[in-house]
Amino acid sequence: MWRSLLVGMLWMPLWAVAQEVQFSAGIESFRWEEFDRVDGHSLLQETGKRHFFGVKSDMAVSPVLYFGGGARLFSGVVDYDGETQLAVPAFSRTKYQGWNIEADFSRLLLPVEMTKSDRTLWITMGLGHERWVRDIRDGETIYGDPVAGYVEEYAISYARLGTKYADGDKWSLSGGIKYPIHAEESIGFGRFGYDDPELEPEGVLSFYTTLVYQLSPSWSIDMRYDSYRFERSAIRFLTKDGTRVKDIGTIGVCEPDDPVKDLCVMQPQSHQDTLSLMMTMRF
Repeated sequence: MWRSLLVGMLWMPLWAVAQEVQFSAGIESFRWEEFDRVDGHSLLQETGKRHFFGVKSDMAVSPVLYFGGGARLFSGVVDYDGETQLAVPAFSRTKYQGWNIEADFSRLLLPVEMTKSDRTLWITMGLGHERWVRDIRDGETIYGDPVAGYVEEYAISYARLGTKYADGDKWSLSGGIKYPIHAEESIGFGRFGYDDPELEPEGVLSFYTTLVYQLSPSWSIDMRYDSYRFERSAIRFLTKDGTRVKDIGTIGVCEPDDPVKDLCVMQPQSHQDTLSLMMTMRF
């Protein structure tokens, strides 16, 4: 919680002094995939469309330094194509709802005076916090047997570093690397009678890029690719009222050499990719 409050404190004062405010809305193609830790095969894929709405503000700290902040809401229902703990193919739907806040800094590296044109080159940095609820609904196997769903909640703090090339007010292209500084995941196993396990997937570097084309001084069309990459989390043993639960073959993936055979769970290696198209209004 303190991470979101910190970023929010950095962002909110911009409304009083912002030189530009942007509102955007669009649709994104979403993909989430998880991989087996032994042979690397795909355990599940979630694909579909999500919708979002965002607001952003910018201010000039100096002629070469800009500071901005933004927020975004997103939601959507996507297809779930995975398998049970016994590797039986299963299908369902997953509902996503979440929000994102981000503070960013831009430093002018190559000004107009050096290029003798309207083209500029910037270095960009950002700090953000994102939360979402992943509601995996009840589904069924390929044999028609019911499969119980559950809810996961994610909280991600991340940093960005990249560059931006702008051709005056015509278009701009930016991109760089993104790193999850800290990731938390809560799994809603309360519906099965267990305590909710808390996991911390390990973040790794991923990439992002954005192309902005100005339709008019007030309107632009933006195309963006964004991503997350996570290695598998550490194993957490399931508990009921604080006491470990023995493995009865119903849920969880334990280490093969675990002599105790307690019930356990982990978040597999996971990839998230989004490709979005949005309209942005500036004033």
